[in-house]
Amino acid sequence: MRNSDGGRKRSGRMACLAALVAVLVFAAGCAGNAMYGSGPGFRPPAGGLLSLFLNLEESDVPDLRLQISFIEALGEAGSWQPLPGAERVVSAAEIGQGQIFLTRADLTPGQYSKIRIHFDRTVLVGEDGREMELPLAAQWVEMALHRPLVINQSDSESLFITWNVDDSLTDSGGVDPAMTLAPKLKQMQVDTAFVACPGISTVFRIRTDRNRVDDSFGSGRPIRYLYAEPGGSITGSLLYGLTERGADVMIISPAANQVVEQYPLPMNRAVTSMAVSPDGQWSYIVDRERGDVLKMEMNTGKVVQQHNIGYEPVYIIYLAKRRQLAVSLNRSETVVLLDADTLAGTGSIGTGSRPEGLLSVDDRWLYVAESGSNSVMYVDLERNTVLGRVLVGFEPRRLLLTGNSIFVANYRGNSISVLKPRQQIAARTIKLSGRPVEMAAVESGNRIYVGLEEEKAIDVVDPNAGRVEARIELGASPAGMVIVD
Repeated sequence: MRNSDGGRKRSGRMACLAALVAVLVFAAGCAGNAMYGSGPGFRPPAGGLLSLFLNLEESDVPDLRLQISFIEALGEAGSWQPLPGAERVVSAAEIGQGQIFLTRADLTPGQYSKIRIHFDRTVLVGEDGREMELPLAAQWVEMALHRPLVINQSDSESLFITWNVDDSLTDSGGVDPAMTLAPKLKQMQVDTAFVACPGISTVFRIRTDRNRVDDSFGSGRPIRYLYAEPGGSITGSLLYGLTERGADVMIISPAANQVVEQYPLPMNRAVTSMAVSPDGQWSYIVDRERGDVLKMEMNTGKVVQQHNIGYEPVYIIYLAKRRQLAVSLNRSETVVLLDADTLAGTGSIGTGSRPEGLLSVDDRWLYVAESGSNSVMYVDLERNTVLGRVLVGFEPRRLLLTGNSIFVANYRGNSISVLKPRQQIAARTIKLSGRPVEMAAVESGNRIYVGLEEEKAIDVVDPNAGRVEARIELGASPAGMVIVD
């Protein structure tokens, strides 16, 4: 078991380790890459979820790799419960300044006080790329929680482990893994991101200044879309979650980090999008399968109007200056305009194939992601005139305006196209790590968060440099995202 010694010096350890390289170099069949698995799986929870994340104490450290054999949690009855799917290799070089997802388990409701991680072997990779296996001074590390963790039915809790790589290297040339559990932050930071993962009925909270998950909570029902209360703040805002099926609107308090109220909707099928009026009084909800738009009073959850607009409405936005709604209809290849007060139709615009995401610039220019045409159409709403189309990547679905640029998420193109308003060519293309779904802008840090469906992660994009600068692992597919400043 781990027994750390804070007085060890890194220089002495490294000199000792260098002398071992010649006799400890791995054979080709034991190369570091062969130690990496495909990642943990997951099945629907029967109790409460516990997710584990790992980051480094310091990022400028040797590339030490630990083979984790299994992880377990100590329950209130004194028995250790295994966390399935934890077998993997963790690499200090790959973690760097970021954070990785370790594993997730469906735990029996109760109280838990310790986490124990078991190791099979460890590898040190030198600056020249050569690898050597080091003896393990301890086969496991046991970490006590700062306070017992209570897991209730439908909870989704997260714990965060800090790994001190320097302190893990012993003077004798071995490895004694030095890990601790970090206490949870009591207050949210400026520009906090909330990300819904409907597959595990969880909402994650992310520190955007460090690009790390720092908390989570269970939503009870799978939330597909998230929306922020207009004009909200960290301490006083509310979030609105729209469930995937069963049609509920969930009211979320970011300060309390939990669902505080839930409104059922008069529908049994899939809902796909929601818009909120600037004063936060009304929400407008799209029922794709029935072809309806519903108007709901946010204070009471009462649906006051319901209007059928046609085949497969997909996306809705509120045009504040015009007091109108714009709704894309996928099968009808149309965008319809509705009066926000009465839901009466006020006009329509023909589009290309399979319109999806919508974006308004100054409530005058409307941009439409034409997913079947691989293009973005833009319209002058005052003159009701199509001004042009811009070819983008494969299957554009979502649009985001930040600064003076429009970002287009190309689902099957694994990319983002960058447009300038009213220009007819894409300014640049940013390659992503996978298929993008939703996007959100972190205004203070000038970054864009892009959810990756299959990779179960978020790419952090620097729009000025035109590249991905970091990745946030979630271990579950992200859907709705909002930033609360």
